[in-house]
Amino acid sequence: ILITKYLAFANPFEITDIKIQGNHDIPNNIILEIIDKQVENQNILNIDFKIIKDSLHKHDFICKTKIYTEIPSSIVIDISEVKPIGLLENNGSIFFLSQDLKLINASYESINYFSNTPVITNLNNNKVDLLKTREILQKIMFSENNIYDKLNEIRFNDNQIILILDHYTTIILGDKNYAQSLNKFLQFNKQVIINKNKKIENYKYINVSIPNQIFINENKLKI
Repeated sequence: ILITKYLAFANPFEITDIKIQGNHDIPNNIILEIIDKQVENQNILNIDFKIIKDSLHKHDFICKTKIYTEIPSSIVIDISEVKPIGLLENNGSIFFLSQDLKLINASYESINYFSNTPVITNLNNNKVDLLKTREILQKIMFSENNIYDKLNEIRFNDNQIILILDHYTTIILGDKNYAQSLNKFLQFNKQVIINKNKKIENYKYINVSIPNQIFINENKLKI
């Protein structure tokens, strides 16, 4: 009984250290502010992980969390962040598109932070096909030659999908045959641009929208 009373009074397992890992875009101080009330005067034996997780998951750019304790007085929070793959306008508001097709409100601060996120522009009368958009962007993300890092905009016209890269290099895909067009471009990127040690920036446009044909126009001034 005396030992129990001593432990209750001394609170030897009171949380004095919070370790945050896995976050690359969300600063530690933001995460600490979110959970401040949930961990205040708590110890590792009575802390409610569910309340902490619920608070963290309200943040637009946190998708998963794993929390565990370390004796004597630490908790570890492992963060999985949302990685936006595109930026688009919908009903007059600006949103990020996530890999799981969620639309996340984009503030000026987040737009500036994720400034390399390609813009999704819809120039036809139909709604943007988010599944198609994700498929195209994911293939580009995992392609060679860092194409995604050079991608500024994906533009949907009536019959074409236009990829605009750095230095205004334009890749023209067919809309109805977009998957075949994209594969054809990625093969051209590997077999011609990479294997022959060329720069994609030296192309004004690469048109792969027509089956079995590729039309190219190289810039006269090489970059």
